[in-house]
Amino acid sequence: QFAVVHRDPREAQAAIDAAMDELLWVEHTMTRFTDTSDIGRANLFAADDAVVVRPETAYVTREALRWAAALDGRYDPAIGAVCKLWDVKHRHEPPQPDRVCALADRRFHRSVEVGTLHGAPVLRYHDSEARLDLGSIAKGYGVDRAVRALRRLGIEKAVVVAGGDLYTIGTSPSGDPWSIGIQSPTDERGIA
Repeated sequence: QFAVVHRDPREAQAAIDAAMDELLWVEHTMTRFTDTSDIGRANLFAADDAVVVRPETAYVTREALRWAAALDGRYDPAIGAVCKLWDVKHRHEPPQPDRVCALADRRFHRSVEVGTLHGAPVLRYHDSEARLDLGSIAKGYGVDRAVRALRRLGIEKAVVVAGGDLYTIGTSPSGDPWSIGIQSPTDERGIA
């Protein structure tokens, strides 16, 4: 979602379109839900061989791995296999306990390598069950890119919201700080 303040509605819409293009580019490049994205291809093949990825994917992966190391695995961007196993959107009962135990406390992030091959960034997995899921960090990276697009096109006042990631630029139309609320869980029109 975007809220943009600008004197020319056409320029505002063009800026929103450019910002949305940035978010969509990150989604298409870094999603784990398709086999054609950088992450989708890595999740299919990086346990067998190096997979060439875009520099941006390598950057976001490196940052995710840095956070995982700093948090001693309490955050692990390589738990895609765990996410797929639990599949909360489609699963109606817990997965088999033996499969859960096989994936528990594996610290998959330690098996992901970001490197280069002939000058190109690559991903390699040193555990056949490692699967990157950058959803926890790529969305924020996408918001940062969207904000840069807005600023590049002259937007000085805006709010960008992508799920739980939010960024404000400047002040609200009144000149006051932006007022941000969280939707009430009991009243979809209310603010908690």
